[in-house]
Amino acid sequence: MKQRRGHLPIHVAASSTPEVLKLLLEKGAEPDIAVDQEGSRDHGSTPLSLACHPFTNNAQIAQILLDAGANPNKDMGGSQTIFLSAVFSANVWATKLLLDSGSVDLKLPVHANTPALLVAASMGHAEICKILLDAGFDANIAATDDNDYTPLHNAAGYGNGETVKVLVDGKANIEARTLDGRRPLHMACFKGKLDCVKVLLQSGAEIDSVDENGWTSLHFAARYGHMKIVKLLLQPTGSKPAALGMITTGGPGENMSGCTAADLARSNGHHAIAEFLVEAESV
Repeated sequence: MKQRRGHLPIHVAASSTPEVLKLLLEKGAEPDIAVDQEGSRDHGSTPLSLACHPFTNNAQIAQILLDAGANPNKDMGGSQTIFLSAVFSANVWATKLLLDSGSVDLKLPVHANTPALLVAASMGHAEICKILLDAGFDANIAATDDNDYTPLHNAAGYGNGETVKVLVDGKANIEARTLDGRRPLHMACFKGKLDCVKVLLQSGAEIDSVDENGWTSLHFAARYGHMKIVKLLLQPTGSKPAALGMITTGGPGENMSGCTAADLARSNGHHAIAEFLVEAESV
């Protein structure tokens, strides 16, 4: 008997009623049966995925289902599993519970062949990253795409300083390179992540490292208009200042070879940064 949105009784019970759920399981209900109604917002969801949903948040029900053999690796469509959905939504208790069950496949990607730790890092989910690292995830696993970004690249460019610190403490390679030679510090300066820049410098990142086009962190910060980062790079705490005279050998656009950081700032309309850098170089 199906309910509205294609739910069976076990799906309804998994959203709210432990006693009824236990009874249904005792009577032979399948713990991994999915909602199969096309067009339903819950299409592909299993009782366990419904229990772990952020709007349900029922650890007791999730544990009952796991004890009954529910599979946290079950594909709900689009290579999205119950465990990976918990990671993606930063559901801390569900991530811990599913990992503690011992049946999670740590190698499964979240989506588009991106490992779970990279997604958690890019979303700034520091606590989830710590949980995954403690469970044995590789801090230096790279995306299986054309970029070769590591979790630290993702955290530095799209996450936050807390997540960067968790990864660095988890033995992430602070000088890891993408296929075009970018380091995590480059990403933080490119995307304007001041808190990430601070953590990376304090953790020993090489301030004048270059990518395949000869760009340093100062080049990225200047080109993309991040004045606070430019000033930090010239007066960092616990690190030598960035070199002002380094010249690019190329870039993503035309006329980007042979440029200083001031040149890149000026060509992109960031005149205040260009003037600041010229003045700093004259001192």
